[in-house]
Amino acid sequence: MNVPTGPRSAALGGANSGIIITGDGAQLGTSALPLPRPGDVPAPRRLSNLTKPPALDFVGRADALATLGTALTGAASVVVSQVVYGLGGVGKSELALQYATANREHYRVIWWITAESPEQIEAGLAQLTRFLVPEHPVEVPTRQAAVWAKAWLLEHDGWLLVLDNVHNPAQVRDLLAQMRGHIIVTTRRDLGARAWRVRELIALDVLSLESATDLLMLSAAGGKDREPATRLAAALGCLPLAIEQAGAYIEETHGDVAAYLTKLDETFDLYAPVAHRGDPEQTISKIWRISMREVEQTSPTALALLRALSCFAPDDIPLTLFDEAALRDLALLASYSLVKRSAGGVAIHRLVQSAVRAEARDAHLLDAAARDALSMLLTRLPERRAFALDEWPDGLSLHPHAVAVASLMPVHKTSMSLGRLLRDTSRLLNLHARFKEAFPLAERALTLAEDRFGPDHPALIGFLTNLAATLSGLRRDDALQHAVRAVAIAEASLGPGHRDLAPRVGNLAAVYIDLGRAADALPMARRALAIATVTLPPGHPDLGRHLGNLAAALAGVGDHEQALALELQALDLTERALAADNPELVVRLGNLALAHHAVGDTRQAAACAARAVTLATRILGPRHPTTDWARHLP
Repeated sequence: MNVPTGPRSAALGGANSGIIITGDGAQLGTSALPLPRPGDVPAPRRLSNLTKPPALDFVGRADALATLGTALTGAASVVVSQVVYGLGGVGKSELALQYATANREHYRVIWWITAESPEQIEAGLAQLTRFLVPEHPVEVPTRQAAVWAKAWLLEHDGWLLVLDNVHNPAQVRDLLAQMRGHIIVTTRRDLGARAWRVRELIALDVLSLESATDLLMLSAAGGKDREPATRLAAALGCLPLAIEQAGAYIEETHGDVAAYLTKLDETFDLYAPVAHRGDPEQTISKIWRISMREVEQTSPTALALLRALSCFAPDDIPLTLFDEAALRDLALLASYSLVKRSAGGVAIHRLVQSAVRAEARDAHLLDAAARDALSMLLTRLPERRAFALDEWPDGLSLHPHAVAVASLMPVHKTSMSLGRLLRDTSRLLNLHARFKEAFPLAERALTLAEDRFGPDHPALIGFLTNLAATLSGLRRDDALQHAVRAVAIAEASLGPGHRDLAPRVGNLAAVYIDLGRAADALPMARRALAIATVTLPPGHPDLGRHLGNLAAALAGVGDHEQALALELQALDLTERALAADNPELVVRLGNLALAHHAVGDTRQAAACAARAVTLATRILGPRHPTTDWARHLP
């Protein structure tokens, strides 16, 4: 028996994968369908995930840009990899962005991955798969989707992959070794060409003093006196990010270069001076303190917002997190180049984040900043304890930010707000079959709940159920201990016949089914249905869900006739209990199609599948993962 990957999915015999809904929140999920052969998926006409426009004032880098272009276009049929290294804030990412934007007509695919960790690289490749094969469900596991993307890159040319801010060559070595397109790696680490397995590196230094002065005079529009601009550029170490920040300050405050140089000298009196090639973080820190004072005088809440943003992941912070007042503060921060805003969201440079966090830590305000960031994320959680994919459309975009904020929350302080964020984020990842990413979040959420409530409190039930679903999706046997524990706590607190015990017992049955133990699932599914039948009113939609669970367990042990009878009963009950446009009907119709197919009734199977596709397309849309699951029914 092939067992599908979804935490709520059950095999209906043979190779046919279906969906079950246990009643614990009635979540829709889909089983993972096989991806097509990478060689059979043609390169699109144009595909790019670039959302940030290149800088208009790009000076002093003509030679580096030409070197990069010449190196990449020197060979057309084999992979050409170029590694750009240099200080933080020196403009490595901007160089890659300028090249990618200027040459977008030369590539069919341009894909940018923030590559600071193996997990980010894997997630970025998986996202490429989801764009290359949009007709397949988003629930393909991340690792499987990433492997598929590598295979696709190996089969095709005419693409550009940017791996931004790589820390360790070993993390990208397989990509550099065997691909057929162009790859740009940016890194702060000068480890030599041999370590990166390339012929040569492109070293990006700070700007020349002349170019740095030109950039400053462009950034601080209206500045015409070159002598103080040259002195200020030198004081800033000719670092492009520092010059951009200083220029934005001068422009926003309608000041002049000489006055800013005085402010900078006063700041340097308080802190160690910055050498021409000094620590860029110290440079940014000093510049930020000047901008901070001005922002604080204009809007103290904008400064608090900046501190909160320093706790997020640096890129793609969704605009949906900001209310009207925060958007006004965001505009103020952007005017000082402390953040970048685009149609795709908000970004804050890593060095700026580091400097802001250091200031907040020195002022004993970092904990408060992390709590503010947490509060912003919590505003986007679904109101209901249970939700389906379409109830949290920006949920996946919040995942890296939830991880970043959680890493800054004090480990000695329990926060159930953080626990709720981690639990719900991991549940959303479960719905997308991204179980590996969900696991550390679900595990920490449970730990927070245990620390707060103790080992046997009923409040743990949802956290245990969620972790069990994650581990079940990973096909780990320890999922059972958490599902069993959830049942035990529920039974002890509610009694053996309580209506709210039924979904917990049903969840345990689902875990058994996911682990290929349908025989062990049968008594659990029967018990859940028995409790629900006694405690729920006739015709309650949860009864249909428990009937579907039992049908899945029976199909798993080969009793397809009885499974079919239960699926027919479940559909009839669901059609009478729910509105005609409820997505759960798609699930019932799809599972019934699989049940008909299992007993050899292909005509009825096709009819049910056609109804499922029609209904899913109408109420969920043609590209919803449940629609795609229905489209691939036998």
